[in-house]
Amino acid sequence: MRKLLLPASGFPEKINAIESVRIPPTAISKQDFVETAILQAINTYNPKLNLQEVEYSNINNQFSNLPVRGGEVIWSNYRR
Repeated sequence: MRKLLLPASGFPEKINAIESVRIPPTAISKQDFVETAILQAINTYNPKLNLQEVEYSNINNQFSNLPVRGGEVIWSNYRR
């Protein structure tokens, strides 16, 4: 199963803080609704990814070789 990793610092609180999202009455929660919408959008853009789940993880521990500050990768420091 392929997962979308998001940093645990700030998520899922950032999703629940979104006020402009109108969730249908049939949705379980705002978080589930937004996560499903994100996965559908990514999979529509690139079906080969076939992402099925969102996981909140400590990015610093998962990818210790990447330059990370505050749970976000500093791409300007990343060398290919």
